[in-house]
Amino acid sequence: MQKYAKIVNEETGACIVGLGESESAAEYYESQGMELMDVEQAASGGWYLAGMAPRPETTSEWVNKEQFLDALYALVPAEQLAAKLQDPESFKAGIMGLALLTTNAAPGGMIDLLDSRVPAWLEVFGLTLDQVRAKMNEQGGETDVQSE
Repeated sequence: MQKYAKIVNEETGACIVGLGESESAAEYYESQGMELMDVEQAASGGWYLAGMAPRPETTSEWVNKEQFLDALYALVPAEQLAAKLQDPESFKAGIMGLALLTTNAAPGGMIDLLDSRVPAWLEVFGLTLDQVRAKMNEQGGETDVQSE
């Protein structure tokens, strides 16, 4: 959007922006060295040159729980899974993983891959999130990912 602005940081594209729209406001902004520029407002409220506003960090990555489980079953052979669950620590992690999948942490059949418990659970079986994501994409084309 076009606003009267003045760049305050060339590297980041941060700007100060005049928000008034009247003719007298425009005259004032120009007297302060501002020019009409394409700017955008970041989620934090700061103003930046268009295309330079920092994007919010992704805090969740919701995927279909069934796709997630199908990927796990494909990556961990049943014999390996059974052997791991014979170990008390692995069994405990397995139970925590099941709880994660069956509680309100998985609303609407979805699971948040960025939940801190997921990588810890996968680690017990020697897996990483990247491996699971890749298998989900391989098995079902694109995953049903909804990021926030």
